[in-house]
Amino acid sequence: MSSCEYFVEETQKRAVARVDDNYLYDSDLKDISAGLEDTDSVVVVNEFIKKWAKRQLMLAKARLNTSTSKKIDDIVKEYRYDLIIDNYVQQIVNKYSDSLVSEDDVVDFYNSNKNSFILNRPISKINFMEVKLDAPNIKDAEEWFLSKNEEDKLKLKDYCFEYAKNYHLDDSTWIYADDIIDKIPILSTKRKLFEEKLKKDNLFLGLKDSINNYFVLIKENLIKGEISPIFFVKPMIINTLNNKKKIEFIEKMENNLLENAIKKQQFEIFDNNDN
Repeated sequence: MSSCEYFVEETQKRAVARVDDNYLYDSDLKDISAGLEDTDSVVVVNEFIKKWAKRQLMLAKARLNTSTSKKIDDIVKEYRYDLIIDNYVQQIVNKYSDSLVSEDDVVDFYNSNKNSFILNRPISKINFMEVKLDAPNIKDAEEWFLSKNEEDKLKLKDYCFEYAKNYHLDDSTWIYADDIIDKIPILSTKRKLFEEKLKKDNLFLGLKDSINNYFVLIKENLIKGEISPIFFVKPMIINTLNNKKKIEFIEKMENNLLENAIKKQQFEIFDNNDN
């Protein structure tokens, strides 16, 4: 290194403290005192330097007086290797994650494991909305709520967006029935009665209290103990299969790497047996 290069490096990186061969540089302090008055800044910086020095001295003392230093270094090194590998593997898996599990995989897994998908809570295909008693056009909203006409469904969606305190307008999706009960106060107070009604399909309930109107349309129900429909457990199946296929994918990748390394003489095991 020339004297000019040394001078530039020294001006760019100025040491402010030293413990043995370990240096603390001004660049390490640049964010410590940001936004502070000069007097406060000096105090904060000095405290930081002392804390840094104590840490370095304790570390040196610990390394000198314990037999676990090498073991810790080995653990840190192994952990670093694992992080690098895990990060690489995650990138590869993410790249191919969409193609890991097919629709046929989901159906096959579901059909082979139906007894694992027994409902422990009732589920329903259900619509509901909660609107104040003084909301406009309540009668129209009730007609739209019961209608199967697509135009009426759009009107209802716009109405709920503007006036409903709470609503769910997707009766093609299975949801836990007691989640609906918890969202509607008047149903919570009559939980037992409503749970009995949940055993019936194609049921409409029009309820009100002193504040709100509640409209509930139950299209279909499955009770506790029945087998979950595939679409209800599909996310769980995909997650299970993804994890399984990720493990298989990683094992295959590792084995391919090993085989290729042997072929290219990048990896070999030495025979040290004395014959």
